[in-house]
Amino acid sequence: GWGSNRGVEGMASDGDGLLLVPEQGDHVLRVTGWRARTMPIAHDRGRISDIVSIGPGRYLAIERRLTPFGFRNALVNLVKTRSGYRFGRRFALPLGVLDNVEALAIERLPNGTRRLWLMTDDNLQPPLRTLLVALILPD
Repeated sequence: GWGSNRGVEGMASDGDGLLLVPEQGDHVLRVTGWRARTMPIAHDRGRISDIVSIGPGRYLAIERRLTPFGFRNALVNLVKTRSGYRFGRRFALPLGVLDNVEALAIERLPNGTRRLWLMTDDNLQPPLRTLLVALILPD
């Protein structure tokens, strides 16, 4: 039922399966083996543009909102509940209003800390920018 240029925006490992987050950002599709189950995301905010697992049942997502003044990007904790998921704590990202965050990745560094990688998309439309941003996550 997805329209043209609509579909999965984010995907994260979920232990024995995958979490797929469609562009509208109001639910996840949890896929295990040959089975898929739709689960709601309770929130009243923007759309999810990507998601990463940061531990069992713990996720970080990019919340992206397009406003009349440009993009507002934030990291949000996605928390599993009994009936689905919900947005948890929100962390505003220090990016410009023309920065459209589209991608998110995480890596564990040799010293045990975690580095979060963000990538923006210029959509082939100046003055938007394509940036690669690295952040160190606190434990």
